[in-house]
Amino acid sequence: MNDQPIHATTVAIRCDNSGNSEWRGVVLRGPSGIGKSDLALHLIAMGGRLVADDRTLIWASGDGVFARCPNPIRGLIEARSVGIMTLPAMELVRVRLVVDLYDHAPERCPDPQVIQWLGLTLPLISIDARSAGAASLIHRVTEAL
Repeated sequence: MNDQPIHATTVAIRCDNSGNSEWRGVVLRGPSGIGKSDLALHLIAMGGRLVADDRTLIWASGDGVFARCPNPIRGLIEARSVGIMTLPAMELVRVRLVVDLYDHAPERCPDPQVIQWLGLTLPLISIDARSAGAASLIHRVTEAL
């Protein structure tokens, strides 16, 4: 496994399509202080699971991109105004969606976006990290993949 470190928070979202349940990885990217961890906590409150906070290791295997957390910070997430919290964490997840976070409203009806990672193509969405509906939007997009 040839891990590539990235500055991102990763959460697994459980999706149930036609009775087939699977965990789908969502990578949250953006500058420091944008709200990656806060958004991850909202997704976790909706039933998601922490994979990695702030630093994520990614690699390609077969036709998928996978993510995990560096061992020293596994299960740890920073909650602003609270500090470091310990949560149950998944060891790894297949990445199904990349989310770029901004502090302003992105384009209303953008064309579908993709990103090339490690020679593979993944869906990409850009959202306002502090939008009240950000977690719900990510959840719905992930379920639709």
